[in-house]
Amino acid sequence: MIKMIASDLDGTLLLDSRTVSARNRMALTRSAASGIEVVVASGRVLTSLPESVFRIPGIRYAITSNGAAIYRIPSDADTSSGADASSDVSSASARILP
Repeated sequence: MIKMIASDLDGTLLLDSRTVSARNRMALTRSAASGIEVVVASGRVLTSLPESVFRIPGIRYAITSNGAAIYRIPSDADTSSGADASSDVSSASARILP
């Protein structure tokens, strides 16, 4: 059983336009709707992640700074400031690990 999908952004999930293709968006939306945790992972800091990524329903976590930080993304997050995102490692691991 798949519990989590984590995807890098640059050169993987994002198109050259820094957006997510309709096909990938649909696949991730369906995955999240079926109970799979969809997580974005990037070497970037949270505030530099493209807003298009957070428009995908079900994206609740971001692993950033080459794995140095994990953020829970509130559904109404303003990721431009990073002020609304809080570290929540234990919650993410509890949902993923048996």
